[in-house]
Amino acid sequence: MLFALIVRTKKELDMTYNLYMIKDLLENYLHHTLAVSHLISDRLSCPIKNVLISHSSSLSMPSDWLRIISAQDWKEQRISEGRFYLIWNWDQECKKRNDCEYLGFQHLVSADALLFATQKLFEELQQWELTLYDIATRNGDMEELGKISLKFLGNPICLYTASLQNIFICEQSKPRQLMFFQPEDIHNYLSAEEIEGLRFNPDFLETLDTTVPAIFPDEFWGYRILYDNIRKEGIYIARLMTCEIDRPIRDADYCLLRKLANIMKYAIEKENWAINGHVAFIDDYITDLIHGTYVDSSKLSSAFQFMGWKIQDEFFCVKIPLSAEDEKINTMAALCAKLETSIPGCLAILENKYILLLFNLTYSKNNREQIVSFMISILREYVLHAGISMPFSGIEAIQSYYLQAHYALEIGEKEDPTIWYYRYEHYEYSHILENLTGDMDLEALYPIGLKKLLRYDKEHNREYTFALKTYLEQNMSVTATIRQLYIQKSTFIYQLKRIHDITNVNFEDTQTRMLYSMIFQIMEKRGLI
Repeated sequence: MLFALIVRTKKELDMTYNLYMIKDLLENYLHHTLAVSHLISDRLSCPIKNVLISHSSSLSMPSDWLRIISAQDWKEQRISEGRFYLIWNWDQECKKRNDCEYLGFQHLVSADALLFATQKLFEELQQWELTLYDIATRNGDMEELGKISLKFLGNPICLYTASLQNIFICEQSKPRQLMFFQPEDIHNYLSAEEIEGLRFNPDFLETLDTTVPAIFPDEFWGYRILYDNIRKEGIYIARLMTCEIDRPIRDADYCLLRKLANIMKYAIEKENWAINGHVAFIDDYITDLIHGTYVDSSKLSSAFQFMGWKIQDEFFCVKIPLSAEDEKINTMAALCAKLETSIPGCLAILENKYILLLFNLTYSKNNREQIVSFMISILREYVLHAGISMPFSGIEAIQSYYLQAHYALEIGEKEDPTIWYYRYEHYEYSHILENLTGDMDLEALYPIGLKKLLRYDKEHNREYTFALKTYLEQNMSVTATIRQLYIQKSTFIYQLKRIHDITNVNFEDTQTRMLYSMIFQIMEKRGLI
């Protein structure tokens, strides 16, 4: 005699299951005493399509069917070629086998009870998957997907993006703080303090490369988390997790979470989930302009118009470098979102290991100093530095001003590493000096008099070049110079006479004095003097 459950599936769904799920979930439908289990397949593998009860050993059946048999049939090896079994009336005389997977139940469980309970379990799992799919298909709320999954996972369920933005938190009981997420944090990002804790947590960083459901230990938050990373075209975009709060995590939860994550991925792809809420192509337009690529003015104008901007508005830009940790966990998307929502007229773009901030002064109604002051208060929270350009009119001029921000950052980090931000106007002179010679050997630009002085110092172990540099820096004031050099006036007067004799240069000439001063500054920057 044969009884079977035939599973009906949607074309888009593969509603198959495994013995891990049956072992852990069957207790919801059957108060049983499991005597033995032998499970060898992967917890994510779901090879079982149907279930049957049979008292016939001659019946041929597909290998992906779950067969319910008696302990007597098991003992007499009347098990055909099946791979998966539920065995009722299991006792001490039943021998274990390694060539198949099975669950053995004590004598209190009948074959009919096993069939009914397993059938009921399969039906509810199927209905769960169908409902998930229907919600995702009609662009339902992500939280709906989580709520109807609480029954099977039994623990709180959370979803957050790769940029650490909370999407939903579902719990069976009253709201509690989970990880860093609380109900009032929905659609918000983690705080700078919380992000800082994750940036340098090696255990958390390792989880970003995980491609299967895995456990995050309890050392960090006080309870274990089963998580599954959702990827789009191989890129980590979100994380689904269930927290070990209400009951221990089970083997079945791995597969259940993966099924839910797959539906979440489908919903995300269907909605074309973006990293930010920017107007279509605006990020590409700006980065193209920065790199000198032509952008059609009408397209740029249309995109700006949607934002309430005009291409001829007044702007300034900011460059913020990212650390390796920031890149890996995408924490800066949270910073970008915070800046855009906190400062009117701010556009934040992530590109090539840095953040580009474009501020529209015309739209903002705030001046540059006000915006910079507020921006820096946020950057301090994230322990980041920034190069700041001068204001400019017309977005199509952004390339030159992006370079200002770039050089302000580059030079500022060398000259003033202890401060948070660098305005280009403070480093403009240094930038000009660094670029005067280009790729040319600096010595080729030395005036003849300077070459003579350097040669004399080297041959006679003197420091006349340094004395001349100090003299020019002090606006040719003898009093100020001797104070800087810590020498007597008569000594310096003698040195000055020797410098004039060696160089045969008139330092009263303005152009000569400017030339020497500039070369001395370049030499100092390059560590040559």
